[in-house]
Amino acid sequence: MNGACVCNAGKAIAFGCDSDCCNFVLRNNVDTLKHRPVEVLERIKKDRTKYEHDKNIKELLEFTNFTGFLLTRVIKELKDVSLKQFKKSTGGSDFLTVERTEYSSSSSKKSRLDLVIEYDDLGHLKLCIDTEPQDTKKTYSDKTEESYSLVARAIYYGALLLATSLQPGESYHNLRKVYSVWICYKRPIADMREPILRYNFNPEKEYRYCRKDAFGEDSIYSCRRKFDDGDILSVILISVPDIEAVIERGFVDTVDNYDYETLYDLYNLLSPKVSAGTRKEFYKVTQIDDGGENSVNVLERLRTEIAEKDEENAKLYKEMVKKDEAIAKLRLALQKSLDS
Repeated sequence: MNGACVCNAGKAIAFGCDSDCCNFVLRNNVDTLKHRPVEVLERIKKDRTKYEHDKNIKELLEFTNFTGFLLTRVIKELKDVSLKQFKKSTGGSDFLTVERTEYSSSSSKKSRLDLVIEYDDLGHLKLCIDTEPQDTKKTYSDKTEESYSLVARAIYYGALLLATSLQPGESYHNLRKVYSVWICYKRPIADMREPILRYNFNPEKEYRYCRKDAFGEDSIYSCRRKFDDGDILSVILISVPDIEAVIERGFVDTVDNYDYETLYDLYNLLSPKVSAGTRKEFYKVTQIDDGGENSVNVLERLRTEIAEKDEENAKLYKEMVKKDEAIAKLRLALQKSLDS
């Protein structure tokens, strides 16, 4: 495993959570009475809960544009994908449907993946996303029995998705790349200061084909056949504290494998230090959320617009009647004038 992330085949992405709550599979469905991001912010304010609370982040991730905005900032294949295209490739709905899912057997560790989303762009991409509000006490330590390596857990969850993605009788070339993406509100590695950690399967060296192709390319990274380069599983850990540190500093080091604009977007999307007002404006400017109209509000708005249109039409009708009456009076006056 190393830090590079180069992908070109079908994929899958996973979000998980470190709490006792149940895990979910996310698939797009018809919109129900769920909460848009601005509505979640209002509820957070009312309940006085923390923005980074597990429940709040999960609810935000159910909103297609929120998750789409996040993934298009951290996954290379989705770099130029618009929110409109992301929504289309995940079913076309504003919200993602939540279903419980769990992996267990008599001979393996019981694991629950919180938020798994499938992204299908003409069959080329399958994305599974695992969100993790992480506590520093879980960072691995020989002295703490309950501790563990979050990196190992992220890889394990991605491997679970990979191992369970084929149906009986399916060929291995039908596998799609898996992404395990973790949102960490505590540093994923306690004594490391990196805003985004990336792990990816890559060849031990740059192997070469026997002959060059039509473009003069013989590197295994040209991946002439699916998964020749072994790029089938990637892990991304987003460290919110380190993103905040970069934004407070105001610049990124030239050696960093990320740009300031990307981190600034993630800061406004994820950091609890951003005010509700600023975040609402950010949602609006980036078109993540146009103002918080849920399905009920949309119907009410349509009723209001229809009523306003009816009122406007009624006024126009009255004006037309008045004009017709005025024309009739002029004609009558003209006729009288001619008769005399």
